Amino acid sequence: NNEAEQSSSPVASPSQSSAQERPQTRSTAPPSQIAPKDAMLLNESYMLVNQGQYDEAVKNFDKIIATYPTLSVAFIGRGTAYAMSRNLQPAIVDFSEAIRLQPDLMEAYKRRGQARAAAGQESEGIQDLNDALALPSMSPADAVELTIERGLMHQKMGNYPAAVADLRSGLEGKGDSAPDGFPILNHIGLCLTSMGQISAAIDSFKACLAQRPSYKEAMVNCAQAHKELGQFETSKAYFDKAIALADNFTRAYHLRGLLHHARGEHARAALDFEKV
Repeated sequence: NNEAEQSSSPVASPSQSSAQERPQTRSTAPPSQIAPKDAMLLNESYMLVNQGQYDEAVKNFDKIIATYPTLSVAFIGRGTAYAMSRNLQPAIVDFSEAIRLQPDLMEAYKRRGQARAAAGQESEGIQDLNDALALPSMSPADAVELTIERGLMHQKMGNYPAAVADLRSGLEGKGDSAPDGFPILNHIGLCLTSMGQISAAIDSFKACLAQRPSYKEAMVNCAQAHKELGQFETSKAYFDKAIALADNFTRAYHLRGLLHHARGEHARAALDFEKV
């Protein structure tokens, strides 16, 4: 369904940084041979990335890498700073160097996969996540997050069955009561809509709204799904709820206007279109 609005991803990535919180970059403990002042600078650099001060972080990582050119975690940190400031190719280079230096470093594969996907290289990004998931050191929690990330990449590529399989697997890994599970249910609904499984999509959107009743993106997506089934009154009710939550939600006005237009209610459609 081309009109359905996709929510921001539940997993932080460079391609979606404007729509969600910045990722909390992990600092792996530096090797013991690093001078204490440099270890402190490394940790401060990670903090700068987490605070969104990417240029300053890059400058600090430059200093660290000049002194310790084989420190893989410094390349991950600088690569993340590049990626979050949309300098994707330098980011990919840094993540690749981290992998060369430490081939079992899950975070490097994950970050490179995210950067590649943001650069339009989704197939390569999925391969990076596959490689990360195959690492013996992969923890169950990291495997869940990477599986969800891979599902979102499949969704972006239009591989909806693979996306649904990964997203459902990730959601199962999180547990039914996971507080951050509702966006995943929304994405599953969007994939099912694109697969033509409208009733199943509605179930997923409703499950999302059961967890987060104020999630207006899922309301709009549910409204669109009901519209596709010809259930216009139910569709309008969901649009109305979304607009009641956010009266500046222009996409909801636009889509409700299209619903009015389809029903021949041109005056009401015009009023909604004026809000767009």
